[in-house]
Amino acid sequence: GGVDRSGQGLANSELYDPATRGFSAAGSMPSKSFGHTATLLASGKVVVFGGGNSSVQLFDPATRNWSSAGSLSSNRSWHTATLLPDGRVLVIGGADNAGKTLNTTIVYNPANGTYASGPTLDVQRERHTATSLPNGKVLVVGGRRKNGNSYVTHATFTVCDATACTASAGGIAARHSHAAAALGLDGSKVLVAGGANVNTDLATIELYDFVAGRWTSTGLGSLAPARRGLTLSEAPNGRALAAGGTSGGTATRLSDLYVPPMAPRAPMIVDRAGHTATPLEDATGTITGILVVGGASGSAGAASALDSAEIYGTP
Repeated sequence: GGVDRSGQGLANSELYDPATRGFSAAGSMPSKSFGHTATLLASGKVVVFGGGNSSVQLFDPATRNWSSAGSLSSNRSWHTATLLPDGRVLVIGGADNAGKTLNTTIVYNPANGTYASGPTLDVQRERHTATSLPNGKVLVVGGRRKNGNSYVTHATFTVCDATACTASAGGIAARHSHAAAALGLDGSKVLVAGGANVNTDLATIELYDFVAGRWTSTGLGSLAPARRGLTLSEAPNGRALAAGGTSGGTATRLSDLYVPPMAPRAPMIVDRAGHTATPLEDATGTITGILVVGGASGSAGAASALDSAEIYGTP
């Protein structure tokens, strides 16, 4: 999915093989999607939710076939979809096609293809992040909501499961369009980086310690430059790679590695924002590199959509 250089939504998909370092066609989705989510299920299939529509679409890598898996209760974009320990998926927030920000959640059960209403969020959220915690719950950070003709950025977080969301009064910076990644083998720390507060790009970084139950912004460093629409990917040894994004409305190729603290690393080959970044693992589950795909360059509009990919680390 995504959008092409004419701004039209896409239904085609491609499969990357790290052994050959090449892409191949993987069929067309039943519906064109952008602003959607893609979640790896316990079965090895991938479920895609929404993206300018209410569709739910399944990809089977064994057959390279797509199939419809029903539909959501409403059109939804810029939401999150997180796999729960029991194999269900929690879809959180987003915005409908009228631009209304949503505070609803949906629980999808791939075992029987059913949908159920999940817990209600504390506030409407879109362009937030949702990260799995060691206790099986989901840490939902920041985001924004539509307020008339403008947006309000949230300086709050909430912790959700399939039945309830526990809201927090704050303790973090207001941010949307940021990135988050769980660190370490146990995932007990969650790093949050960049984003924007209304229209101001952010360089700040915050770390959530699940065991201690608190946030810190001390001694973590910062991004260079401030940016939104970046990716943040887990790297070996408790590290994380922040790549690309837009700074002042223009895509950047700069990257930073959280060691800690966050420090500049070799830039990407191409300026890109709104891309994806996926850790590649060997047979032992060790991360060997991070695959960065697509996005947009320049002013990061549809006209500058990219068809290139690159790898950080050891290919």
